[in-house]
Amino acid sequence: MAIEMTDQERMEQERFELERIEKQFARCKYPVVYEEIRTEEIMLKMTDGVLLRTILLRPEVEGQVPVIVVRTCYPNNDYI
Repeated sequence: MAIEMTDQERMEQERFELERIEKQFARCKYPVVYEEIRTEEIMLKMTDGVLLRTILLRPEVEGQVPVIVVRTCYPNNDYI
């Protein structure tokens, strides 16, 4: 059973996730390659039919690039 979120709640959740990911990358020893990041949220269907909230983060450039996929069925999951 999916829990409906308001637009405001969805924006707050996305901001929370982005801040958490940015903190994780701040500890990374590798330089930033792409400054502008595009985010997209989708519901990814698993083989058992369960839908998992999936946040796609990718550089705002044309062509093939590395992609980070964050999937969680728990809105406030602090670890991936």
